[in-house]
Amino acid sequence: MTPSSEKPTPNLIGINRLLKICREIELVNALIYEALADQHRENGTIARIWRQAAREETGHASQIDLAMRIKRGSFTGAKIEQSEAEEALAVAKGVLARVKEQPLKIEHALREAVRMEEHFVRFHAHCACELAEGATRKLFEALRAGDEAHVAALEHALEVVTQLGIGR
Repeated sequence: MTPSSEKPTPNLIGINRLLKICREIELVNALIYEALADQHRENGTIARIWRQAAREETGHASQIDLAMRIKRGSFTGAKIEQSEAEEALAVAKGVLARVKEQPLKIEHALREAVRMEEHFVRFHAHCACELAEGATRKLFEALRAGDEAHVAALEHALEVVTQLGIGR
């Protein structure tokens, strides 16, 4: 094989770095939901949805933190490129910047949150598929399930808001 026809070597991320990035994503998501709760505090129901999501994201970050402390150094390698993990973090930071830059109407905020959570469902599912080690895989499967629950709750809220004409 000639050097020009060889596949480039992927820049795979180490599992501890992956977990740190995932923890940071969860904490950024919590900040997003807290900011949205503050922006929509006049609507108690919507503000409660945002605050609940923020608490759940903080809980996810704590799960990751605990996994890192308990199993430090014993994870199997991930087959995930570093750029993919960094892109996921950039998505969260981008949403946070938009939320802080300009308050979002309720409907727009819900749509943005659904898109973001759907991105993380795919990311966490990919991480779970690429991890050989059982406990770590289960962690990412649980994160994916949590993200799917967020999508369902946010889509339901969006449906209600849209039907009632709230937050446009």
